[in-house]
Amino acid sequence: MSLTVSASKHQKLLCIFQSSLVLRHFSSEQTLSLSPQQQQKDDSIVNEAVQLLQIPDNDWNTAQLNQLLFSDPVPSPRLVFQIARRLPSSSQAFKFLQYLQIKSSSPDTEALSSTFQAIFELASREPNSRKNLYDLYKTSKKWNIPLTINSITLLLRCFGRNGLVEESLILFNELENSLKNTHVRNVLIDLLLRAGRVEDAFEVLDEMLLPEFDCPPNDVTGGMGTVIKLVIFCLN
Repeated sequence: MSLTVSASKHQKLLCIFQSSLVLRHFSSEQTLSLSPQQQQKDDSIVNEAVQLLQIPDNDWNTAQLNQLLFSDPVPSPRLVFQIARRLPSSSQAFKFLQYLQIKSSSPDTEALSSTFQAIFELASREPNSRKNLYDLYKTSKKWNIPLTINSITLLLRCFGRNGLVEESLILFNELENSLKNTHVRNVLIDLLLRAGRVEDAFEVLDEMLLPEFDCPPNDVTGGMGTVIKLVIFCLN
């Protein structure tokens, strides 16, 4: 299928899409509930760690950090995520990630992935996020640190808002199949439609409709499918 869209029709289609489609954003990663005692302990560790990490990294009290974070074998992914996301900048959170890598002879991959998620969140709110986020993504890939589902959807949405549609497709195509779930595909379809990339969006949706596909469409996908049909109708 080949779709050619004039500038005026492209704008019209975007208006149709934006007025008729409401994509519900939700997290597909469950948050574990903690006992009040464990929650209080974790909050205390997070507060103390953030205070220690807000000074220049060459002045960090690493002995105190080590005692605080590694009294258990390794800090939990939830704990390091909460610490990293409360730091003032993505660069400081990135240095915290490097500290975790150096400290542990066998770093917990899930903890590193959670820390990178916090880095992405911080970077998305900073100037130059358009370039920095993609550079951070390439770093995570170079270091073989898997992305969380929340990291993937955050990156896709930020790339889409910044007009980095090709980068969004590169990210999606480089993902392991196990990470290309329904939620991730819905986010990708959403940004492709907003960018006027109807044919690309249709291909993603079409794959989800295959009988052997493990991540079938849900009600959110169904709403976008209706929009795709409307757009194609307008093009004919």
